[in-house]
Amino acid sequence: MNVAGQESEPLRSHYDEVKQHLLSIQVPTAADNPVGYSILHSVVRDVEQAIIRLGYKVPEEVTFGTLPTGQINGMACAVPAGGLIVALDDGLFTFLHSLAKTVATFYKATMNSNGLEISLVESDLAHAVITNEEGNLRWLETLVAAFVYKWPNVAPLRPITDDRQHLVHLLVNSVEIFIVAHEFGHLLLGHYERNAFASKRSLLSDIEVDRLNTLQKEELDADRLGLRFLREHHRKAGYSVDHTLAVIWFLGGCLLILEDMVGQDSNHPPALVRSKLLLQQLVDEEGSGMKDPSSSKVVFDVMHHLKFHNENRYRQWERQALNGKVPWM
Repeated sequence: MNVAGQESEPLRSHYDEVKQHLLSIQVPTAADNPVGYSILHSVVRDVEQAIIRLGYKVPEEVTFGTLPTGQINGMACAVPAGGLIVALDDGLFTFLHSLAKTVATFYKATMNSNGLEISLVESDLAHAVITNEEGNLRWLETLVAAFVYKWPNVAPLRPITDDRQHLVHLLVNSVEIFIVAHEFGHLLLGHYERNAFASKRSLLSDIEVDRLNTLQKEELDADRLGLRFLREHHRKAGYSVDHTLAVIWFLGGCLLILEDMVGQDSNHPPALVRSKLLLQQLVDEEGSGMKDPSSSKVVFDVMHHLKFHNENRYRQWERQALNGKVPWM
């Protein structure tokens, strides 16, 4: 599903004009940047506290920040004098949030004395996708914004205001925590003594773990600690292991979308390998507390069905966008 790029120069000029117009009306102003910065640092504090509770000691200072690029990426750079700088592109957070809201349209969610309880609106996912036009529109808007306009922030800003917002928060906040925890994992494992750069863009097809190169194995080791810190945060926050499992399935779906749309980063393991090992780790470490380890896979299946059902429609929207017409207007 890689994005086409063979449009004529006049159409490319019109496409650029439309993209700039969308940016002018959709992208948050500079005044909103401190909000994103504050949210990121709240996530960092949560991860640091989980690290401490599990008895780890961070050997060097880590500085996190956001980049206002609109891209779905991030990088970590070791500082020669010591420490680590991690910069995450703001489009990554928008992309995750849009996908989480899309998934949430297939669920009922309630907050009660037992915490967050979620259930599918309809058990037949194939039929649910066909009949859920809101979910399909959100899916198409997210992918076209991210991979045709190459700026997730231009997608329509359509909030979810009922109890499903708690599901959205769980998915997005947890993946953000995993990303931050993953970078701390690299530092705790000493990877940045050798590696000066790491990208958050991910993955592709299923291959055997023993064939992965050294950099990819380091990513898997950082994933292992990242999941451990995420689970500790969830435990402290009152989330069950089943909630954590749903988050891992959501993360796996996000990684596969990135992989399908932009290709595999050779420094990172394939998405299916990462997802499989994270799921196995969670079952090995927490399996006795799970209701049904396979039940949370529905989060991933929803995304798979959306991709399959909307392939032709995505192509239509892609052509419209490249020809200078905003598909959702």
